[in-house]
Amino acid sequence: MIIVPLMVVASTTALYYGNLHRLSAVDRITDLDSINVAEQSRVLVFAPHCDDETLGVGGLMKTLKDAKTPVRTVFFTNGDGFRIAAQFHLKKLNLDPADYLAFGEARQKEALASATLLGQSASDVRFLGYPDQGLLAMLVAPGQNPEAFRPTTTKSASVPYIRSAASGLSHVRESVVSSVQQQLADLKPTDVYVTHPLDDHSDHAASPVYVQLAIDRGVKNGDFPRPRVHWYLIHRGDWPLPQGDHPERWLVPPPAIAECGNQWQSLSLSQNVFRAKRAALHAYSSQINVMQRMLLSFLRKNEIVTSGDAPAIVSQGSIEPVGDNVARFANPSADIAGLNAEIVGPSLVVRTTMAGPCSPAIDAFLTVVTSDDKRSNAYRIKLPRPQLLETQQEIATTIALSKLRIDASTVTVAIGVSTYAAEGLLIDRSAFHFVNLPTTSVQNAGHSDAKSR
Repeated sequence: MIIVPLMVVASTTALYYGNLHRLSAVDRITDLDSINVAEQSRVLVFAPHCDDETLGVGGLMKTLKDAKTPVRTVFFTNGDGFRIAAQFHLKKLNLDPADYLAFGEARQKEALASATLLGQSASDVRFLGYPDQGLLAMLVAPGQNPEAFRPTTTKSASVPYIRSAASGLSHVRESVVSSVQQQLADLKPTDVYVTHPLDDHSDHAASPVYVQLAIDRGVKNGDFPRPRVHWYLIHRGDWPLPQGDHPERWLVPPPAIAECGNQWQSLSLSQNVFRAKRAALHAYSSQINVMQRMLLSFLRKNEIVTSGDAPAIVSQGSIEPVGDNVARFANPSADIAGLNAEIVGPSLVVRTTMAGPCSPAIDAFLTVVTSDDKRSNAYRIKLPRPQLLETQQEIATTIALSKLRIDASTVTVAIGVSTYAAEGLLIDRSAFHFVNLPTTSVQNAGHSDAKSR
């Protein structure tokens, strides 16, 4: 009896990977615009972990530095929560908080060595030191004054690193937003690079939201002019393909993300820049030792980014990638295909479209993060399940603005949807998107309770 289910799983997996490798062989580099480095006067690169900057835009950073353009790197975390890498680096099986801190310090040193190879000095690098694998949890922690996040690794409720621009600050959303805003105000960049909201890694998906919250606040307060924002991708399903060291190949966006509507841009790397990027990547020995094949996949003839300049895109409806990992491919009822949100009168109306008919066996949650020029809030709302045998592909819900504390002082509203199967297994997580704030509707927001339909 067990043979048939196994055959179904094997066939589904084979179809998925066969199609993925077929698509990866298609050269779509001619569809990409070129990155205009000449118009970038001051550049700020945000990286969730020490090595993401080199993987995603290391060649761009070297190219800019060679052109005498100021480039600063800010690391959200020290990457101290990567247990396997820490065990290998420290040659210990059982790790305690002091070991994770020592590993975080080691990754700081690797980051500084890598930065030197990309043309930066130590003064061009900032470490914030927030918890690895904790950025999303801190972002969506409910309420205005959530408890500090305490990672299972360092077990610290505040930034424990002395050599950190955020040393001693609590592990809460507001600390991170404030830290990012300070870095933006210090450099006043013309261009900002940060990880893509559709990145599968939770820290990577949260990082652009913190950047957007900080930009909106800083611009409103007059701390700096609004910079151009660019997103780079590190983790998304099985990408890049083929994995491994293929310096003769071009890097192109994953097909599912390329179809989402954002125009991608490419920078071809000179031989000198490519060699500098390879050396900078190998400076991260603690990572190369445990995930070399994946890291070397980013040593290609080019680098790619896409624009993050249009935050208020949900009101027109956003397209989400579908079928780009085995779970989403096999379970379209939990695969988010589109997201639409707008403020209508005194309410926020959100419509989530799935790739297949909605299933009562799937749990879907809406997360709303709001911010004014001083404080932020987060809310998590379970979306209504469809009735048995219903075949609609859309889940719609309406929430009173008063419940979300959205009013005339609100600067930013970010929303995201996630879906879960049995036992809380995450299937899909949409990007966080930003909602238009029509002044009249927000000022006249009513006080009705949340309702769903």
